[in-house]
Amino acid sequence: MNDHTQAKHGYEFDHTIEPMSGEFSERIHPSVEDEYWSIVHADQAFARPDLRFEDYLPAYRTGYMGAARYTPEGRAFEDVESLLEAEYARTKGDSALVWDQAKLPARAAWDRMAAKTKVVLR
Repeated sequence: MNDHTQAKHGYEFDHTIEPMSGEFSERIHPSVEDEYWSIVHADQAFARPDLRFEDYLPAYRTGYMGAARYTPEGRAFEDVESLLEAEYARTKGDSALVWDQAKLPARAAWDRMAAKTKVVLR
């Protein structure tokens, strides 16, 4: 995704982001996660053919960045859902998805990142 697309959709993400917890030292690479989701997105049960991948991207980002931040603290998606919803509202740009629609892709990205976090923490 190029800077023009990021600016158009209101995304303001660093290219590498470290989670808040010091236990999980592996760096998060949003470009890698974004590429992964762009490849598998069409196969997701929640993916609607009338919406663009770009409509889902802020939800995926909210999920994987939230997991990177909160799972090392032992917090579950449900524990921080209100925080994730607020973050999504702040960063969704012109996405057509409301939180109720964005929650499933956010959860999918959370689960993927949480699984990576568990592997690193062992």
